[in-house]
Amino acid sequence: MYYTRKTEANTEKYQAIEKVSELIKKLVGERSVRKTGEDSGVSASYIIGVINKRYLPSADVLRRLTCESAKPRNGITLEQLMVAAGYQEKVTEISSFQAVLEELKQKIEQQRIIIEQQRKIIDQLTK
Repeated sequence: MYYTRKTEANTEKYQAIEKVSELIKKLVGERSVRKTGEDSGVSASYIIGVINKRYLPSADVLRRLTCESAKPRNGITLEQLMVAAGYQEKVTEISSFQAVLEELKQKIEQQRIIIEQQRKIIDQLTK
């Protein structure tokens, strides 16, 4: 996809392109774009196009740019890029669901322990 003009119809897409462009610049870091391309399997010319705000990369390209062998710089993660591109909800929302899930797991475990203790007491009283 090639987006170069800002219009109302593609303002959201253009904002995503700008955000992703900034993150990709950080991801490249002090390396050359060519080295980043070699490490990730994404062509250097495509990476330059993303940095120059000509393209919004697909989720697959973002995965390749952030895989371990691509050696992303400055702590840039796939989640950050996916959120910036509009492919995924904010990471904080997902993290908050995970925190709630962990809290529920702890409460269930506490209840399981209480039930087990109550069973032991009942067994002792019925003997």
